[in-house]
Amino acid sequence: EVWKFEKKLRIPGLEGTTSCRRLRGFVQKDLVATLLDHVQRSKRYNTQRDSVDDMVSFEYYPMINGTWLDSSLGEFFNDLLQHVLLPYVRTAYNCKSCAVGDILIRRYLADERRTHQLHFDSHAFATVVLGLTPP
Repeated sequence: EVWKFEKKLRIPGLEGTTSCRRLRGFVQKDLVATLLDHVQRSKRYNTQRDSVDDMVSFEYYPMINGTWLDSSLGEFFNDLLQHVLLPYVRTAYNCKSCAVGDILIRRYLADERRTHQLHFDSHAFATVVLGLTPP
């Protein structure tokens, strides 16, 4: 299932339109399960305040500036990046030179963070969100 929509942004200080695409079944379920298991066991989560909403972030960066900081995640996730996600982004956004810069993992648990306010990733040409659990 694929759907696409254009959305007018209502973020203070910013104007414009962004496109969003939702792709169901884009990543194989066994890989999603492996990713989920890895990030659930991670001890790398940061508990500093988030710049968007000042809530505790519960996030970590396994990749920064194209360099894996969590090499064990990179071992099984890099193939998906190079052969599925990057080719899709390059085609969908007509950007043959697009590359992965940063990967951010954020967790949402019942007794922790449950939401993240609308924001614009000003440092990114494109942002890919990969949900590991059903909404």
